Amino acid sequence: MTKPPPKLLVFDVPTRVFHWFFAIGFSVSFYLADQVDSESTFFYYHMLIGLTLCLSVVLRIVWGIWGTKYAKFDSFKLNPQSLISYFKDMPQNKGTFEAGHNPASSWATVGFLGLTLALASTGILMSLGYKEQLEDIHSIFANTFFVLALLHISGVMLHSFQTKTRLFSSMVSGYKEMGTHGSSSPLAAPSSEPREQVRRLDELSPLENEGLTSTYPKLGILFLVFMFLCLGSLFKHFDSERKVLTLFGYELVFADGDDKEYEESEE
Repeated sequence: MTKPPPKLLVFDVPTRVFHWFFAIGFSVSFYLADQVDSESTFFYYHMLIGLTLCLSVVLRIVWGIWGTKYAKFDSFKLNPQSLISYFKDMPQNKGTFEAGHNPASSWATVGFLGLTLALASTGILMSLGYKEQLEDIHSIFANTFFVLALLHISGVMLHSFQTKTRLFSSMVSGYKEMGTHGSSSPLAAPSSEPREQVRRLDELSPLENEGLTSTYPKLGILFLVFMFLCLGSLFKHFDSERKVLTLFGYELVFADGDDKEYEESEE
């Protein structure tokens, strides 16, 4: 019977909840913006979801400063040279085990957060009367996000295949399998030699002590409840007839003049 690969608890509940809320939210928002006619009320729902995602990013940034070990930004591998080395080593699977985010996922995460803030900013400005100037830029940000998401998913699949791990499940369970990560990894290749096995277990033991001791499940649930309450509040303050969202006393006009003229002609 094959012994399951060692695991390390690295992702807390708030980080995992944010990840899936963010992924699902963007998917729905992108679909509505790309596939639904702009004359439909459903088209404008992508803006409400986008604003909620922007708020979730702000909270993720806060958690990235004061959160757990691997949620913090200072654990990210953002050195450009590390990213270059990571891609060079990827075809031969020479990379070492990364307890938290590897260089590629570190840069991808920062890219997702930055692009979301850019999308929300341009979207708000468009609703304040700058649609003509910013519509193309907003679309570029959205398409860049979509491409980055595809690259991220492809990278996860390739990494899982090469290292014989289920990296995808780490954002569900919080546990990251150590698997086989190149010749420098203590798990790179099995050995029948007892001394070699002991040596590799000695090298692995410090990693096992790097796991989280608390995942803050209550905080994760609180985050999710808060996000849905905010989304519900946005829907409540959205006038679907006028396509206007009232936010902190300001009116964000989602439908431009052409859309309004089209609706009036239909009536």
